[in-house]
Amino acid sequence: MHENVRKNSLASRLINPFLVVCAVLVLAPWAGAYWSIFDQRDQAFEANVRQAARQVQNIENRILDLFNYSDNYLKSVRRTYLQEGGLPAVRAYMRAVPLDRTILSHITIIGPDGGPLSVSGHKLKPGVTAKDRAYFKFQQAATGDEVYLSTPRRGRNSDKFLVRLVRRITLADGKFGGVIFAAMEVKKFTHFFETLKVGPDSVVNLVGVDKTLRARSGYDLGEDAPTLDRSALWEHLKIANTGAFTETSVIDGLSRYYAFRQLDAYPLIVSVGVPTASLGLLDPKSIAQQISIAFLLSLVIVGALLMSWRERFASRRLSD
Repeated sequence: MHENVRKNSLASRLINPFLVVCAVLVLAPWAGAYWSIFDQRDQAFEANVRQAARQVQNIENRILDLFNYSDNYLKSVRRTYLQEGGLPAVRAYMRAVPLDRTILSHITIIGPDGGPLSVSGHKLKPGVTAKDRAYFKFQQAATGDEVYLSTPRRGRNSDKFLVRLVRRITLADGKFGGVIFAAMEVKKFTHFFETLKVGPDSVVNLVGVDKTLRARSGYDLGEDAPTLDRSALWEHLKIANTGAFTETSVIDGLSRYYAFRQLDAYPLIVSVGVPTASLGLLDPKSIAQQISIAFLLSLVIVGALLMSWRERFASRRLSD
């Protein structure tokens, strides 16, 4: 009996520490794979965040190019209208310096009574008036030369959905002389955003500081452009004109990480939204590779440990 107790005690001393070592060694490759996968996930998350920030900056630069061209052309036409002979001079100027149709649809000059005086490339429709348009009322009441960026509306002469860059015409005596605007088709912004290929379910937004959407990739605006007044964007803009936040879209219900930038020269914000579910996604091949390596290492370690255990146990029995 004492002999059996002594043998059991010996087996316990041999097996228990050995099992602990076995468990540690077998689990080590899996722990390494787990750490590697999550480290790669964190790196993928950070890379996607940095990419979104870069995309926003690139889009901001492109939008600024578009609006700077439009505004400079608009000011040149207005100056020609006021200083060089009215509509005939404007027509001559626009023949000499043609409008870039890839950017602008047309230039419209509207008189102080709200009636259009000239719409480049279009015939005037009788009875059309802009007196009820928000951009006309804004510039009619303005005291300075402040740019106004309209919400998307269907043009009464062009029948296209347009965003208008509007400036006031102030006569030599300081009186209101009407407005002049450069019209940009919303679909051209949408097309530009879609050429960026920001990723599946990712979006590019162009929204005004009035909280109304001007354009969005993959989304056709109707008569009533969506308002984003409940977005977390506005709280973040109180802190800085660039940043990021996460929220669920009111348009399609997807949760996204949004990087944003507010333009200095125009009342606009550009944002890029990346689905939060894809921020840390890894290539399935990479995950499968990590798991395969861990599995093979575990098999090698188990085999080596079994051989070692058999040799040690056999030598102990011979010594006894």
